[in-house]
Amino acid sequence: MAMGEAARNGRQPAQTTPTAPVTPAAPKAPTTPAPAPVPQGDGPFVLPSDAKLYNNGFGVFAVFDVGDGVLVSYGVNWWDGSVKLDSSAVQSISPEAFSALGAVDGGNAEELKGLSFGGKTFKQFYDRVIDETITTNNPARNDKSVRAVMAEFAGRLDMSGAELQNKLNGTEWFQSHTQKQLRWNDLGQAEKDQQVAEQATGLVNTWFQLTGDVIATDDPRIANAAERIASGELGIGKWTETVVKPAAVGNPSSPWSRQITTEQEDQRTRGVTVENTAQKVRDLSQRWGVRLAPSSVQSWASKIVDKTASEADLLLEMQNQSKVLFPWKDPTLETETAAAPWLNTFERVMERQTTINDPKVQAALTAGTPAWAFEQELKKSPEWLGTKNARQEMVSTVAEVGRRLGFV
Repeated sequence: MAMGEAARNGRQPAQTTPTAPVTPAAPKAPTTPAPAPVPQGDGPFVLPSDAKLYNNGFGVFAVFDVGDGVLVSYGVNWWDGSVKLDSSAVQSISPEAFSALGAVDGGNAEELKGLSFGGKTFKQFYDRVIDETITTNNPARNDKSVRAVMAEFAGRLDMSGAELQNKLNGTEWFQSHTQKQLRWNDLGQAEKDQQVAEQATGLVNTWFQLTGDVIATDDPRIANAAERIASGELGIGKWTETVVKPAAVGNPSSPWSRQITTEQEDQRTRGVTVENTAQKVRDLSQRWGVRLAPSSVQSWASKIVDKTASEADLLLEMQNQSKVLFPWKDPTLETETAAAPWLNTFERVMERQTTINDPKVQAALTAGTPAWAFEQELKKSPEWLGTKNARQEMVSTVAEVGRRLGFV
């Protein structure tokens, strides 16, 4: 953001060139001649001729109108004679009315003395600052929030480029425009036309890929969006979602419609495949005597279907967990196979089928209880008393006692 000598009265401002979003163009001579420095000597400073003087009860202020509803004010040290002041031109105003003017605080009028307007207006000087700072084809120069910052900058020789950039970044204009839009404003028309043409070609390709229809770059559906997207006003993703895809959905045979149908079918198929795989996971965990939570079963099934895990990975997990639960058996042997003696004992004694996940069987296997001892434990349980085996054994026992006592 280069400042010419005429723009800031030949004094090198303490600033660096700020980065985007204000992309400077090469300085050019403005159409209105810039105010030239006119030495004033040691006499009082003469305010620019467009100054309006107000006394708000707290002090005297020089207020300048720089256009677009932007005012900038400077405090005037009227009491020490440093500023030439016509008291008859000072208008009394209440503090509330002065505040309602909404003037940007430019500091003290003494700061303007170094600019030496030489009879020129502050507005002329301000316009030169704008011309050398923001390119003429950048609409930001007409925004009130931007002009307010530039009005403050115009009268402050001590404002650095970094401070100016931060103030501009905080304006409503720059907050509501993308970086791409801000750079677009400083392009020449030839460069803009080229970028719009390139963007239009890309949009035609996108349209064909999703709808299957071939349209020209001057088709209104393309032409209306090309410049907006090239400038950054509209994102290509939003255009695709709000314009192209709805158009494609209207045609059942379009590539996008077919893709949606395929994805829906794949999703249905995947759901069935996952559930079938989940059942395999449950069966395998049962054979190995490993209890898996429903969420773990579903997770393993999804990973196997999605190829992020394999059935070999699941088998290894089962082997590792069963090795901890049943250290007495061969770790490569399924627990259900190794537990056959305990399962047969349970089914014979309790007269019903079971699995290795039955609490009694699980407890015996985990503790490594021998099968014969497991049978004795089962016969001590209340459940065993209701079996035929229990009744027959009780009858046999009573008969044996009777024989020993001579009753039979």
